[in-house]
Amino acid sequence: PPRLTGAASSLLGTALVGPMVKPELRDAIIFLALSGWRSGEVVNLRHDALDPARRCAVLASTKTGRSTRQLARRAMEIAAARLYEGELVFPGLGGFPKAFGRLVSRAGLPADITPHVLRHSFASEAADIGLSESTIGALLGHSTRSVTAGYIHRLDAALAASADVVADHIAGLMGIAAGASEVVDLASRRVA
Repeated sequence: PPRLTGAASSLLGTALVGPMVKPELRDAIIFLALSGWRSGEVVNLRHDALDPARRCAVLASTKTGRSTRQLARRAMEIAAARLYEGELVFPGLGGFPKAFGRLVSRAGLPADITPHVLRHSFASEAADIGLSESTIGALLGHSTRSVTAGYIHRLDAALAASADVVADHIAGLMGIAAGASEVVDLASRRVA
């Protein structure tokens, strides 16, 4: 499957800038890129699933069943900043795949860049940084087959730090400034 290159990530980040992009769509795409989640998990994320104190979310029903996911600080900030009326963190995204496709087109990226490519890109960037396969799997919410894993239901500082490293790296590629979901237009900041 394709993955976003650094240049493609920058184009996507630049496309997120401007009044043509609804804030909930922008925030959902950035959250997706910084978490590596499946798009359905992001679109259906409920406020009551979030645990800001532990920087995680407990998803009742995913492709692999109940899942506790460690979140990068940046991803949690995006979700926490959206604490207003409604059950969903990113409301009004019923047509998310089509809206994402329009944004990809506006960015000048190939049509095969789907929301799932952001998940592959997250995993690939994590591997490039040197994270272990088991750490990447835990961040993505992959189920494990080991008996020991069935007894372990905790999050730890190492997993949180790993989530931060990957999210910060991807945010840098996309031109996302420190703080919630401010996107910086990198093209206008380049020096000739």
